[in-house]
Amino acid sequence: MLSQVLVGALADGGDPQSLRDAVIEAGQMPDDVVLLAGDDGLDELLGHDRDRGIFGRLAHLIRHIETLDSEGTGHVLRTAEAALREGHTVALVSHVDRSTAAPLSDLLRKHGVAHVHYIGRWTVAQHGTVPPVAA
Repeated sequence: MLSQVLVGALADGGDPQSLRDAVIEAGQMPDDVVLLAGDDGLDELLGHDRDRGIFGRLAHLIRHIETLDSEGTGHVLRTAEAALREGHTVALVSHVDRSTAAPLSDLLRKHGVAHVHYIGRWTVAQHGTVPPVAA
């Protein structure tokens, strides 16, 4: 079953392990935090093997939705793909309830993740850039 995810790219100089540790400390399960990098990360994101886990299946679904929603989830996937191709690490955090998306997005930003997007469970209408909780 697909879960709700936050997606963003770690800026140059960001520490992937520190980011992972902080997200887990904030209450996410270790399996919910996936950091993609390099060619292997690109393969996982693009879902060349749809049976390779939640993110491969998510990417496959997004590819189908993309034709219906060219500025929504398809945009999120293209942004993540471009970040990987540019050598950045892409952070994906699953099982994120909409009510906790904003504070968790702030935590990601604090650790150097840019362009944090949320993709909801049931509809592409639940996607978009998550605004900061406090200015």
